[in-house]
Amino acid sequence: MRRSLALALTATALAAAAFPASAGAASWSAPHAVGSAGRMSQPAVSADVRGRLAIGFVRELGRDHGAEVRQGTTRSGLSGPSIVLDRTSRNVDSVAVALPANGADLVGAWRRLRNRALRLETTAITGGRPTRTQPLTRDGAESAYSPAVVTGPGDALRLVWSRRTTEAGATVAGTAVGAPFALPAPGVGAEPEVAVDADATTVVV
Repeated sequence: MRRSLALALTATALAAAAFPASAGAASWSAPHAVGSAGRMSQPAVSADVRGRLAIGFVRELGRDHGAEVRQGTTRSGLSGPSIVLDRTSRNVDSVAVALPANGADLVGAWRRLRNRALRLETTAITGGRPTRTQPLTRDGAESAYSPAVVTGPGDALRLVWSRRTTEAGATVAGTAVGAPFALPAPGVGAEPEVAVDADATTVVV
């Protein structure tokens, strides 16, 4: 499993700064709380050239665990209530968020304990509401790890992840995620890093 900095906070904070190419330093905005209730952790953030902003996180409320997202803009910050992608008394973690160029406001992915393994699931947010949940790793006994979103040509998005002995990805299109395709990174703990250039050549390390 990829090591990550995941601090458990009672109120996760957001701060932003603009970094002009010619500037050696920048002033940060004052931090603002992403949420005020429960134990929040594992923040993920995405922003695009249109100024859209999405933050994903895990929230524990008593015995319940939830994958949630909030939306906003880089200029004005977050707005509207938190959107719950999933909530259960079992394990939920590793939220990833993406901002498609069209078809959905945002796409979220997360892990959920189901059938004795951590399964990767995804959904699109349109009009402030999740669409149907789409399972990506429903087969086999291997857990999924480290979901991440990679931007390709024309702002096309790919969701990539690891399992114990295989690695895979899927294209985010409209409000749906396509069928998984294999990445050439077999073996325990391969944890590939993926980049896509302007002509759709994909590099896996």
